[in-house]
Amino acid sequence: MVGPLVGNDLVFAEHLARFGIDVSIFRQATSGTNTNFGGSNFSRFDDTSVQTFDGARDLLKKVRQLDFVFTFTGTFPAAFRFYLPLYPVLRALGWPAYMNICTGSDILELAMEKSPRGFIQRLGMRLAFVNMILNYPVGLKNAARLRLRNACILPFPYLPARVNNDSKRSQESRKHLVIFHPSRMDWGATDNHPSRASMKGNDRFIRAAARFAKETDKPFRLILVDHGSDRELARKMVAESGLAPHVEWRGQLSRDELYRTIEESDVIADQFDLGGLGGVAWEAMSLGKPVMMHLALPNDLLSYDKETPIIQAKSEDDILQALHKASDREWLDEQSKRVVDWMEPRNPTRFIPRYLLYVSLATGKDPCGFWLNERQPLSDGL
Repeated sequence: MVGPLVGNDLVFAEHLARFGIDVSIFRQATSGTNTNFGGSNFSRFDDTSVQTFDGARDLLKKVRQLDFVFTFTGTFPAAFRFYLPLYPVLRALGWPAYMNICTGSDILELAMEKSPRGFIQRLGMRLAFVNMILNYPVGLKNAARLRLRNACILPFPYLPARVNNDSKRSQESRKHLVIFHPSRMDWGATDNHPSRASMKGNDRFIRAAARFAKETDKPFRLILVDHGSDRELARKMVAESGLAPHVEWRGQLSRDELYRTIEESDVIADQFDLGGLGGVAWEAMSLGKPVMMHLALPNDLLSYDKETPIIQAKSEDDILQALHKASDREWLDEQSKRVVDWMEPRNPTRFIPRYLLYVSLATGKDPCGFWLNERQPLSDGL
């Protein structure tokens, strides 16, 4: 497993280990091993499970004995730099195949850049055994433009959230509507180069929340995360719009802190541009929380058999209308029930075998006895 992506290497390794897979985690030495996750959501992996590598040659030595590599955001091929074009030769000599799990800006932006980094990203995707593409509309369009024949769409391997019971809200506190907006502040105002495609639409959310504050007589609280390229602009918008008395700013959160904040909230406002589910949305729904966001249809059905029960909103007016609906406790409780009913049969444990299928296709081995009658690959003569 290569590529931390805010600890998602640990998340996926945890899933694989629960299926009995022997997993090694590698991070660049400059990234360090500290995850700041807390241990309550992991039974098999923590900071002590992370190994570091120092440069391409060190990584090549460490992965030589592996059967297969999962990597987030193209971290594995990018680590080789000028060695990357030689990887097909190394594959013939016994180095492992890899699955590249796209996560957002890599397929939305970097893969289309006319730059050395963009070239490495594209080459790394073409040399992968398979690329897992998220069902974001722009990501699918870019995969088609790049003619990636080695692509698939799978649900993202999030970790269902667990929190301590003492974090649950009292009936008295439920009289206040609590909205948590954990997305980084980024709507392309500060970082606005032409290839940008991974913005969050936070400006529309803040404007809608300011209008909501003027139109409602019901108490509410808004929790925002002070993070992202447009964070200073977001603070200015909050101050100038009169929304500040309703806003609580938080610093970057550990995973346990994130889960506790989700549990203390009524609605999670995710993003309003990308058109697909991200990690926070899945984790919030695993705690039974309704998620307000823009979800492109029918792209969602490329991952799931039934439409995801989110609170659909994209424009400022959409968000304002959704906030008014959410202030009705009866309506909000019904949305929570829809989420719980939808999530129960779609636990990520049920689709991890779909990732393991690609290990079998690449190696001819069956790591868990799911797909083949024998653990060893069949010879060409049989």
